[in-house]
Amino acid sequence: MAPCGIDFIFHDYASTSIEDLISERAAGGSPVTDPLAEIERILDLVKGREIAGVISSDDYPGSALAAAVARRLGLPAPDPEVVLICQHKYLSRVAQKKYAPDAVPPFALIDVANGASLPPTLACPIFIKPVKSFFSIGAERISSEAELAARLPHWKERDEFFLPLDRMLERYADTSIGMKRLIAEGLLSGEQVTVEGHAYGGKASIMGVVDSVMFPGTLAFARFDYPSALPKSVQARMAEIATTVIKGLGFDNGLFNIEMMYDQETDGIGIIEINPRMASQFADLYEKVDGTNSYQVLRHEQLPGASRYRARPRAYLCPAAGPLRLCLQLRAAQLR
Repeated sequence: MAPCGIDFIFHDYASTSIEDLISERAAGGSPVTDPLAEIERILDLVKGREIAGVISSDDYPGSALAAAVARRLGLPAPDPEVVLICQHKYLSRVAQKKYAPDAVPPFALIDVANGASLPPTLACPIFIKPVKSFFSIGAERISSEAELAARLPHWKERDEFFLPLDRMLERYADTSIGMKRLIAEGLLSGEQVTVEGHAYGGKASIMGVVDSVMFPGTLAFARFDYPSALPKSVQARMAEIATTVIKGLGFDNGLFNIEMMYDQETDGIGIIEINPRMASQFADLYEKVDGTNSYQVLRHEQLPGASRYRARPRAYLCPAAGPLRLCLQLRAAQLR
């Protein structure tokens, strides 16, 4: 995968501890170090080396750290502020509303310390998620304001989970999270897809639209199908929405993916969220159908000698990819 003469230096930051912090496994875990201090450690690690690019396929906090390190090294990468705006679910919604208002549901920021009161534009049932999610943990449908209020103590206690984003926002975007840690949104319905593309030199291009197939009655991915089964006209509209929003945000020199929903009954398209990174689980799908692995595209944005995305027919017409899951069988014992 590496162009001739280029080596990779891998660096891990908080991937396990972040997951522990947002779930219920934080007790006794390793603390998350300050991301600004981590940036300095990375810069010390590469001091004296000729660095061609800094890339990450990780969402939080890898994408923001990679953008910040690249900027310090004078290398092409997305603007750290733009990456952070994309990652902050409320700030991202504000930007989406500006550039694609018809694709954005009503939304509101929730202060987890001072109680939840929904604005007149929102009424239960609603969908809530932390302003920075991690593997969709905490994203759920809420049926009543009482149910919403019951969720607040959990997020009020998650200071350390939000630390990396808050510190980066303060440094690069002149804002902070504080206790406004949840976003409430109107419900979206329909067929879920991911629109993935890349931005380079001020131009955004789409690589593909991938269908997300869920386990029945859940929000858990069963598999991903490519190419999408949606009508070409719908995919074209999605591509137009995606490129308009990405260019409006000023996202450049990187890959992005935007999760969307298509409601066949209303013919409406809704944005679920913007991820300022590649969808690494789709790389093999693109290679099998189009002949170009998206990791090659990621390298092209920042490394010399790598190729851009070029679709070429391959032997596989419709491959699918599925996430590996560990399913545990739980037994309940009756005590007498």
